[in-house]
Amino acid sequence: TCALPISVKQKWNLLITSHLPSTPIRIIDLGGGTGSITQLLAEVGHNVTYVDSSFEMTKLAKIKCSEFGDQIKFLTCPVEELDQHLEASQFDVIFARFILMGVNDLSLTLKKWHELLKDGGYFLFIEGYGAIQSGITPEALRDAVRIEMGVATSISFNESENWEYDAEDKRYLIISK
Repeated sequence: TCALPISVKQKWNLLITSHLPSTPIRIIDLGGGTGSITQLLAEVGHNVTYVDSSFEMTKLAKIKCSEFGDQIKFLTCPVEELDQHLEASQFDVIFARFILMGVNDLSLTLKKWHELLKDGGYFLFIEGYGAIQSGITPEALRDAVRIEMGVATSISFNESENWEYDAEDKRYLIISK
């Protein structure tokens, strides 16, 4: 019997879920876009708070994730203003994908996000650094997270088989546990 190749979606699912507990936790998905990651997190049993600054994206995510009911909460606001909309110490994991390169003050943003975590909570970020020097380098983000959280590990996720196209930039995961 020949094993079927693993799809890009399956690789992403494995990458993300391999860094999460198998028991349900509270996760915030920052920059949730159309809700693909929010949907993945809910499918494996987690309670998710979806955040995006676009009302259009939030609308699309609500449609995509409608089957999950109260398991997902939706919030439309800039990720730098979460402290104005959410209470401290309520999440086990803060997940963000390709949004940190756009924040105005990385250290302040990480500090505000840290306050949203329960004791023992951690960051799980997927970011990139472009071939034309855009984005944030893995070293810079790892160091910023390490300053805020005390620990941070960088894992390369740049291999072309992890994408539906050849990525010319560096793609990586940062985890603070």
